[in-house]
Amino acid sequence: MRRGKTAKRKTLPPLDMVSAALMIVGTLIFAAIVAGTLWAFASGRANPRSLLGIEERRGGDSQGVAVDGESLFSGIGTLRIPLSGDKPATLVVRPYLTIPAGDRPFAEELSRKTPEIRDLFREWCSSRTARELAILGENAVKKSLLAEINAHLVLGSAGSLYFSEYEIFQ
Repeated sequence: MRRGKTAKRKTLPPLDMVSAALMIVGTLIFAAIVAGTLWAFASGRANPRSLLGIEERRGGDSQGVAVDGESLFSGIGTLRIPLSGDKPATLVVRPYLTIPAGDRPFAEELSRKTPEIRDLFREWCSSRTARELAILGENAVKKSLLAEINAHLVLGSAGSLYFSEYEIFQ
């Protein structure tokens, strides 16, 4: 710059109405997300453990078994498994595993291995007929599947296997 001359300042072009409206809407959406997140955590409604498929259990379950100090792993979801045999049949099952409460590394291992656990269910069940499963009974199925699942786990073992749904459709 030379002395004596004033430098012209560069100014930004004015915003048109559409750009201004978009900026306002974007700011409001961002503020709503931040406020909603803060409210969820402050009110206790946010539950990060649900992302891992873990539910804390307190008291006893419906069968009267004490389960204090355990969590339910519900990340496996509902499975629909075609069964073998001449007559077409499908097993619909929704399994839950009990794990020690607060054992985050084990819960993360279960989350990582959920596809493998689903495959274990599919392989084990699909190799049997509806009649074989009926003869075995739900408790024997649970016992066998729990042993299969625990054989594939490294950081711990599941205590129990529960089914909230177990039905064979023919």
